[in-house]
Amino acid sequence: MNITEIEAAAEIVRNARKERYTIIKKNTAIRDENRKRIERNRKLKHKRMDSKPSEQKLLPKAEKLLVHTVPNKLATSLRRETKAHQALKERHPVDWYQQIMELPIHLQDRIACYVWWDYCFDSGSVLYEKHIQRDLEKKSFKTINRTEIIEALVKLGYTPYAATQRVSK
Repeated sequence: MNITEIEAAAEIVRNARKERYTIIKKNTAIRDENRKRIERNRKLKHKRMDSKPSEQKLLPKAEKLLVHTVPNKLATSLRRETKAHQALKERHPVDWYQQIMELPIHLQDRIACYVWWDYCFDSGSVLYEKHIQRDLEKKSFKTINRTEIIEALVKLGYTPYAATQRVSK
């Protein structure tokens, strides 16, 4: 995958996440409205039961408002993103290390730092110590192009969205 394909795929997921956020906000408002309607109808029902039959009025319908859902296309891309992240979390540090060693030498230190912080930090693995130390000493992140890092992360298995989010602009 080249960088334009990666950026395009990441943009799809970014838009899906924004859409899901707006839908969640709409649903919260709808649920609040439903709660108010149900409470209003409960009060009216109690008033109706206490009143005489001649004074009873018809209760307004307590129709529930429709809740918005995420479109299938967007939900699929979000599910795919989540599954890919879970698969990466299950990878063993040795497997990560072997794949990092297959990358070009000038990228290995920086990518090892990303992988260690994202997936191996709590595993107690010492495989990455030399890369992290070397990266801190030579400050390789200043000499490496952002697109090279993103492409390397995607090659390791990061999703395009995660890779672009991980590498700050």
